[in-house]
Amino acid sequence: MAAGEREQVLADFQACTQLDDIETCIAILDQHDWNLVKAINSVMHDNQMDSPIAGDPIQFSSFLRPPGESNFFTTGIFSDPVPLRENNIADSMAHFDPGSASGPGPSSTGNTPRMLHFNVEYRERNVNVYVADNEPVARIKEILAAELAIPVGKQELRGWTNRKVYDNKILRELHLPKENTLFLLTPEISQPTVSKPLPSSSALSSEDDSSSKMFCLNVIFKEGNGVDKQYTLNFEGSDTVRQVKESVADVTDVPVRHQIWTGWPDAAKKNDSMKLAVCSLSQPYHTLELSKANVFSKKKTAKPTDAMDLENSEDELVSESYSVDDESDLFLSEDALIRKKLQPLMPESVNDEMEALEHFTREFRERYGECHPVFYVGSLDNAIKDSLSCKAKDRKMLAIYLHHDGSILSNVFCSQILCSEGVVNYLTSNFTVWAWDMTHETNSDRLFTMATRHFGSVVATQVRGYQPDDLPVLLIITKSRSAVEVVDVVRGNEDIDGLMTHLIQDYEVFREQQKTEIVEEVSILPTC
Repeated sequence: MAAGEREQVLADFQACTQLDDIETCIAILDQHDWNLVKAINSVMHDNQMDSPIAGDPIQFSSFLRPPGESNFFTTGIFSDPVPLRENNIADSMAHFDPGSASGPGPSSTGNTPRMLHFNVEYRERNVNVYVADNEPVARIKEILAAELAIPVGKQELRGWTNRKVYDNKILRELHLPKENTLFLLTPEISQPTVSKPLPSSSALSSEDDSSSKMFCLNVIFKEGNGVDKQYTLNFEGSDTVRQVKESVADVTDVPVRHQIWTGWPDAAKKNDSMKLAVCSLSQPYHTLELSKANVFSKKKTAKPTDAMDLENSEDELVSESYSVDDESDLFLSEDALIRKKLQPLMPESVNDEMEALEHFTREFRERYGECHPVFYVGSLDNAIKDSLSCKAKDRKMLAIYLHHDGSILSNVFCSQILCSEGVVNYLTSNFTVWAWDMTHETNSDRLFTMATRHFGSVVATQVRGYQPDDLPVLLIITKSRSAVEVVDVVRGNEDIDGLMTHLIQDYEVFREQQKTEIVEEVSILPTC
């Protein structure tokens, strides 16, 4: 079926069913191979409407067919008229669940409940919820309350296709697919603690068994200059992460405070006292990477006299670009020293925006790991064109991340909020993310120029006025008619719930506007 024909069928379907959600309409039409009669009958039967359309297929055909044609249904998009039989409704309903947008099944009937799967993302957790489609939305919250110990009244579920869904709404009436993703927010709980039921005696016994197991760790020590050493070490399940690091320090001569690790599970990263038996290490062996943080010390004035002195001197000297005096180091914490040795996210005096964004992505991954937003590599102009200056149905919101290494919030926001799995998934699915590092003044000035050109002097002045402590921020950009504008500013002091609330609300407003613009574009397309 040609694109123009599909647009006409979609328009007729919406006119007859009064369904505003385009995605839902397309899903229902897809399951009926874009047979307009069957698709409309399935929706009308489900709603049990007391109208000629639902009650009588003959009257329904009269409602759709042009005057003068008594035995055929046509909307002008078929080459030949299609006979409309009275058993059309029965034929379609025998193989299609009217509450479903996911398609026919071999044993589906109009009265048979269908199981829906909801992947509910909450902070760093994903909870799988299975509910029959004849249950109300409140049933999902009840299951989450039992799983997470969060009262139903303090839960907010976001991510529905329809913007507002009440707890007493029956799931079947939402025309949901079998697989769904929702986001749980708890704005009334500032520091939620996800509790779990106490483990049973069998679970405790299992943990004891794990503690007695041996764990084989494959440690790859990156000494620098392309030189890697590999150590295979065995530990008991009762050993802690800290004990592993101390043992590795004995082997590599790298003190624990100077060790930089890659490959530990998330729980182990935050708790050195965690036992290996409970930190989800891979079996039968787990691979870790170790590198050494630069050690800052005062440069030696005496020249080395032989090769051995030269080697010792190189170990003690600071890299030229980050050398500091002993006296200043006394006042820096270990974390501050590590930050000083890090490469900047973006080089100074950027000339090529694509190269700058490639550098930003590479260094961001080095700092915060593989789980991070997918940053658009290219100019801001191209990011706006690809995300907002395209057909309405292909548009995405644009999120601009502004970073400054001088801000004490930057490291916490990036590592704990922006790079959390739920935030990364939501941004990747619904936003184009472009980033810029304002650490160097020359790059800040360049951003001011770009912001002036794309967003106007008011927004540009606000961006230029950001001090290091005002950053990081996320600027949420959308396009209304022909104007590109900043619709929200998310600051770096937000927690995960706060950030997700901003993103979801902004996206829901965007989707409503997008639906309107899609319909407007469809209405001006030439009919085939």
